Amino acid sequence: MNISQYESFEISKTQAMRCKRLLWSVVTLAVEDACRVPDKLPAVEAMTAMRFIFGNGSRANIDSYFHWLDINGNFFRKRLLESMYAETHSKFLDSDRRAFRANYNWYMPRQESINQLLNEGKFLQGKEGFQTVQQMQRKIRKEKKRAMSLLPKREQRKLLHKGP
Repeated sequence: MNISQYESFEISKTQAMRCKRLLWSVVTLAVEDACRVPDKLPAVEAMTAMRFIFGNGSRANIDSYFHWLDINGNFFRKRLLESMYAETHSKFLDSDRRAFRANYNWYMPRQESINQLLNEGKFLQGKEGFQTVQQMQRKIRKEKKRAMSLLPKREQRKLLHKGP
């Protein structure tokens, strides 16, 4: 489907070009986010970009953008991976390609389980990356315990008898 004709209305060439640029900017941002350097785990933005580019189970979200741009999504993904795994590339820095490969290698084996847990609400995207609900609850309990240890014993007893 071409973006220059939508629901039998003709769109001006200028407007069509603007729409295509907007769609391409979203695709470009997703690729840039997928190239974010991971700390211990990939950043939330990188994992969201991976889900957008490579899919969340049945179909990649990027395919709907490519539908309007008349681009084959499988071909794009194949070329992107070839670029990221090539020895050198003129468009991507080596550090970006390394980061992409690290994020990709972390995400792909976990793709199905991440999508299933996200759909069930058992896996959350926090500021420290993807975490299970149990991991987040453990961190909250640990933080509460640490905060309590900073209080005088008398205040701790008051709070313990009072409840949350």
